[in-house]
Amino acid sequence: MEQTYGFWGFILYFLSFLGCGGGTYNDAVYDAPPVIETEVEAETPAYKVDYQHSLKQWHQEKEQHKNAYTYTLFFENRKATYRSSKTVVVKNGLVYSCKKITYAKNFQTGKMDRLKKETWKENQKQLGTHGEFTKTLEELYEDCNHLLLVDSKLNSIVFTMDDNQLLSTCGFRPVDCAGDCFTGITLQDFKWLN
Repeated sequence: MEQTYGFWGFILYFLSFLGCGGGTYNDAVYDAPPVIETEVEAETPAYKVDYQHSLKQWHQEKEQHKNAYTYTLFFENRKATYRSSKTVVVKNGLVYSCKKITYAKNFQTGKMDRLKKETWKENQKQLGTHGEFTKTLEELYEDCNHLLLVDSKLNSIVFTMDDNQLLSTCGFRPVDCAGDCFTGITLQDFKWLN
């Protein structure tokens, strides 16, 4: 009587060859010492490379322009119902003056109205009298360096440069946040004065 093993018999027959190595045994390959995997250092993230490039550019340029410049710090919330801009003038590496303008959305008119209590000007003698510390770009680069140290697995990290290759945006947003979660610096309108 003839036996037929059918489909499953063929599969078992085929698998038996796979389990046995299916070929000649090569002592040279199997007697080799095991490969030890080493942890490869991750490449430097692009934002850190860009930061270093921008910082180098800053140090080169500030001397050429006698460390005299103006910039605007900008903030706007996600729903565009609140925004502020703080324009800073620096001469010889020291804050010379600053001006802050703040707006909030008027929900009756739909327009952005200037908030008089949060809008002010300070000269060099008045700096800090409105409760805000005004920084040079050098100090903002230092702040930026600290902002870039957050855990990149938990945060989306941002560093961008303007057309002069200088700091434009630096900060982070937690990856699990859907609201106004950006912590950092947003600069606009940087100009050399000399």
